[in-house]
Amino acid sequence: MQLQDSGNLVLLDRNNVSLWGSFDHPTDTIVMGQSLAVGTSVDCYTSDNDRSDGDYRLVVTAGDAVLQWNRMSYWKLSAEPKGSQDSMVPVSFLALNDTGLFLLGSDRSTVVIKLSLGPANFRVAKLGFDGKFRVSKFVDKNWVQEFVSPDDECKIPLVCNKMGLCTSGRCSCPPNFHGDPLSKSGCTPTDASLALPSGCIDRKESNFSVFYVNLGSESDYFANEFMAPAKRDISLLACQDLCTRNCSCLGIFYGNSSASCYLLENPLGSIMGSSSSNRKRLGYVKTIVVSSRANKLNEATGFPIVGLILLPSSGVLLIIIVVLGFICWRRNRLYRTAKSKLGHGDSSSSELEIISVPGWEPRQAYFPLHALEMHEKKRYSELADSRLERRVTNEEVRKLVKVALCCLHEDPSLRPAMVTVVSMLEGISPVTEPRQESLNFLRFYGRRFGEASRIEGSNERNEFGFSSSDKLMSCMSAQQLSGPR
Repeated sequence: MQLQDSGNLVLLDRNNVSLWGSFDHPTDTIVMGQSLAVGTSVDCYTSDNDRSDGDYRLVVTAGDAVLQWNRMSYWKLSAEPKGSQDSMVPVSFLALNDTGLFLLGSDRSTVVIKLSLGPANFRVAKLGFDGKFRVSKFVDKNWVQEFVSPDDECKIPLVCNKMGLCTSGRCSCPPNFHGDPLSKSGCTPTDASLALPSGCIDRKESNFSVFYVNLGSESDYFANEFMAPAKRDISLLACQDLCTRNCSCLGIFYGNSSASCYLLENPLGSIMGSSSSNRKRLGYVKTIVVSSRANKLNEATGFPIVGLILLPSSGVLLIIIVVLGFICWRRNRLYRTAKSKLGHGDSSSSELEIISVPGWEPRQAYFPLHALEMHEKKRYSELADSRLERRVTNEEVRKLVKVALCCLHEDPSLRPAMVTVVSMLEGISPVTEPRQESLNFLRFYGRRFGEASRIEGSNERNEFGFSSSDKLMSCMSAQQLSGPR
């Protein structure tokens, strides 16, 4: 055994060839003169009193030096403002010397990335159990800190524990969550019937309904800046569906402007407030319904738990269902009456006469198309029933129209689930913008509707025995109109 002047303890064979060296097996500290090869990591301790490996580590990769928490990156030397990149050759070593911290090429002389700190007789770099990477030098029998990163507390993955919200270095619970973020229980959903999923640990959770709790637009996640989106050019609803089908996914962040989907994987860390985030993303945490009453009913009767979410929170939906049922009953009755009186004639013309929207003059125009056009012109108040006499605001109509148009998307995968519809109507989740490209079919159907209305009543029939209205109104079935169920 030999202790070298650099501090490296080596084991030599009879020919003085090194068999083992302490520098090749670092703990939480790098000393001056020590170099780490690509693939080597520096692991923090769990605490001052627990010398087992903690969750934070510094990893040397072929292109950078990266801080990670549970293998998720939260800092890179190349992104450090005090650092600079000198060349693009692959990284082979990380070294700490008397002028700073360097990433070197295979020849140990080519500088790839450097962090210049000035001259020092002796310095060390250490990864603390708080997740911060520090470089200090020894001056006049004292340690002087030269560098620390991340300098923003909120960029440390677990600074406010699981699901805690960090804003300007202060910890609290995010919107729709409560509790003490620094306590053992941490932040939990405000709604007692919801709970955070285990992340593939409890397989029974796959039988429960999923509900996404909105974190608002003023939040972000530490890993989003260091990973590519799970998918691009995707809708918010499709992003949520991607997470729902993945048990290891515990939430999402969605970029409205980029239509990018970021998945939050297990384990879940702290949430960053707006002051620590440069980009605006919509955050949602995946929860499961754990109400004991709901679960018992679900197991006993097979009644879907999503129904238990909808019924108590939105009694208005029950009213809508009753009204729609009455309309369908009345429609069928009127249709049978009309058919018995006429004895013959065009069924589609009769249906046109029966279907109506209160306050809307029949065959005036195809109402869904009219709603789309008013949405494009931002003239929502014109869609309200005149009999309401200003008892509804433009903002209320705008919300309803947008949600309704989302439900009319030609692509079924773009339509919101009923849980999402309720969430948007109740103001829990932001209202999704309707996708214009998935609503263009309404223009075609609206034109056909108008043509059929203009020739309605014509008894002229072609050589195949069909009238013009028969041909026009049968050009698109209900299945074609709304897509597969």
